[in-house]
Amino acid sequence: MIAVIVYRLAVYAAFASIMENTETLQPIRGLLTPQLATSLTASFLNFVIIMILNFLYERIAIWITDMEIPRTHYEYENRLTMKMFLFQFVNYYSSCFYVAFFKGKFVGYPGSYTYMFNRWRNEECDPAGCLIELTTQLTIIMAGKQIWGNIQEAIVPWIYNWWGRRKARSNPENLYSRWEQDHDLQSFGALGLFYEYLEMGKQKRQ
Repeated sequence: MIAVIVYRLAVYAAFASIMENTETLQPIRGLLTPQLATSLTASFLNFVIIMILNFLYERIAIWITDMEIPRTHYEYENRLTMKMFLFQFVNYYSSCFYVAFFKGKFVGYPGSYTYMFNRWRNEECDPAGCLIELTTQLTIIMAGKQIWGNIQEAIVPWIYNWWGRRKARSNPENLYSRWEQDHDLQSFGALGLFYEYLEMGKQKRQ
């Protein structure tokens, strides 16, 4: 989140200069302002970081739960679920909380502005408020998460299944037996249902 804030502060002036001096952008200057361009690119960057951190947090949650050595599989799933929900809640919504409750609150006043790292002046909201930026942030995160989830749950398994069928067709039955074909099917995994319930919980939270 801090990296995205620094990005916003660093590139706002660059976007303003590009839009002011580029002739091809003149017709859309009324719609695409430097602040909106900064918000859109920062939201996409934030989404990419969220996806990367989500992968890392998942591995960390599993590692911490394995270190606890729960007595039963039921306890293991309960502890892993709690850690995954906490990690993902912070990961997905920290930037939205910043925009909704903190952005524009600590900018200072004329003559005594507040600077981050003694270099960049803190962000201010649009005169109409931060609602548009918050909406943009939520839209990109939620839509991007659904698209990425559909790719993982539909397209990637379809590719695996297609490759498995192709492999089966290229081998005669006497050389590629039924148990070998079954062995090449996708593994459901020990935590297969866990991820399904986690996805249901995230949809209710959204």
